[in-house]
Amino acid sequence: MRNKLLVGIALATTVAYWVVLVFHLPLFKSIPDYFWHFMQFIDKPLGNLWLIIPVVGLAIPVVLIVMQKPQRHKLNLLLLILLGYIIQMSFGFMEGRGLDGIRSRMVVTGHAEFAEVAAVESDLLKVATRYEELCRDNKSLRYANTKPPGQLLFYILTQKLSNLVAPESTPVSRFIRLVTFASYVYPLLTYLAIIPLLYFCRLFMEDRLAILPCILYLFVPSVTLVTLHLDQVLYPTLFMLGLYLIAYASHKNSLVFALLSGALFFLAIYVSFSLLPLALLVLILTSIYYCCLQQRKNKLAGYLKVLAGFVVGVLILLITFKMLLNYDLLVRFQNAMSFHRTWKAWEPGIKNTVLFAFLNYVEYACWIGLPIVALYLANAGNAVKATIKRQFSVMSLQLLSTVVIFVLLGFLGTTKGEVGRLWIFMVPLVCIFVCYELAHRFEDRVEWAFGLLLTMQLITTLAIKRYQDFW
Repeated sequence: MRNKLLVGIALATTVAYWVVLVFHLPLFKSIPDYFWHFMQFIDKPLGNLWLIIPVVGLAIPVVLIVMQKPQRHKLNLLLLILLGYIIQMSFGFMEGRGLDGIRSRMVVTGHAEFAEVAAVESDLLKVATRYEELCRDNKSLRYANTKPPGQLLFYILTQKLSNLVAPESTPVSRFIRLVTFASYVYPLLTYLAIIPLLYFCRLFMEDRLAILPCILYLFVPSVTLVTLHLDQVLYPTLFMLGLYLIAYASHKNSLVFALLSGALFFLAIYVSFSLLPLALLVLILTSIYYCCLQQRKNKLAGYLKVLAGFVVGVLILLITFKMLLNYDLLVRFQNAMSFHRTWKAWEPGIKNTVLFAFLNYVEYACWIGLPIVALYLANAGNAVKATIKRQFSVMSLQLLSTVVIFVLLGFLGTTKGEVGRLWIFMVPLVCIFVCYELAHRFEDRVEWAFGLLLTMQLITTLAIKRYQDFW
C-alpha cells in the first residue's frame, strides 16, 4: 500500500507539473518575489520533435543491455556516455536550428563572457598569476568576478585545443571556433561524471544496483538541458571524483588516496567555489565510514590518518599555487562573495533567507524531476526512522549527510534562483539514493519501476524543453 501511495504521489505531481507547463498556468508567479527566468514560460515549437523517436529507440536497448550485464563496467560506461551524448545533442537539434540549438548557449547567455575573454586573452600563465588585476581592470566582467581563475582557464584551454588545427588569428574567428568546438565536446564531457559515480556506488552496492544511478543521471532534465555551462559539464565530475577518492581512501585506509582527494578538492574550488560543500561531505562521510567499519582495528588512528592526508593534500596545492601562481585563495573568495552579494542585491534577514530557500527548493525539484524528489524524500524518511531507532547503516547516514548539505545550501546561500543549474553537482548523489530506495521498495519489479521512472523523466525533459527550456 505504501508503494502504491508513493507511485500515486509521484504520478499525480508529475502530471500536474506537465499540465502547468503545457497550459502555461501562472502557478509560479503566485509565489512572492517570483522573478527567476528558470521557471518562466516560453513558446519554442520543436521543428525536429521526431528526434525523440530514435532517442527512445536507442535508449531502450542500451538500458536493457546495461542492466542485464551490470558487471561489464567499462563497456557499460562507454554505452551510457554515448547514449547521454546522443540524448543531449538530440534535444538541442530538436529546435530545428541545427547546432545552434546548443551553440547559442555560449553566445547569448551571461556565461558567454568566459568564451569572449578566452578568445581575446590566450595567455594561461598571465590569467593564472594576475587574475585579481584582470578582474579589477575590466569593469565589464561580471561572471569572472564571482569565480576563481580555474573557470576562465578552462575556457582558455578549450580555445587552445579548438585552435590547434588551421589556427584562427582574430578574436572573432577564435570565438566562433571555440563555441563550435565546445558545442560538440562539452556535451560529451558532461557524462564523464558517471565514471566516478559508478565506482563510488560499487563501494556500497552490488553491481546490479550500482549501475542504476548512472542510467538515471542521463534522464535528469537539468543535466540534459543546461548545456555548455561548467555547472553541468565539469562540476559533477569533480565532485564525484573527490567523493570517490575519499571513500576509497577510507575503505582501504590509504594515505595516497587521501592526499589525492585533498589535491582534487583544491582543484575543484579553483574552478568554482560552488564546490565548497565537498569539504563538509568529506568530513562527514569519512566519519561515517570509520564508525560503520566495525571489524577494523585502530579505527581512530586510521580516521585521523585519512583526514590528515586530505588536509595535507589541500595544503600542498594551496602553497604551490601561492608560490608559483601568486594565487591567494582567501582574497579571491572574499572578492568573489563581495561582488556576488552586490550584484545580486542580496538583503540579509530571516524573511529573505526562508523565502528564497523555498523558491530554490521548488525550482530544483522541478528541474531534477518530481518522481526523483518523491523517491529521495521517501528514502530520507526511512533514513530518519532508522537513525531514531539507532539502526545505523552506511547508506542511511550518507543520505542524511546530503540532506544536511541541501539544508545548508538553501538557508546559508545567498542565491536567488538558478539552482537548477548551480546545484547540478548534487544530482549524482541524489540519483544514488533514489535508485537505492526504488530497488528496495520494488525488489521483484525493479525493471518495471525503473522503466516507469525513466519514462516520466524523459517526458518531463521534453515538456521543459518545449515550454520553458534553459536560456
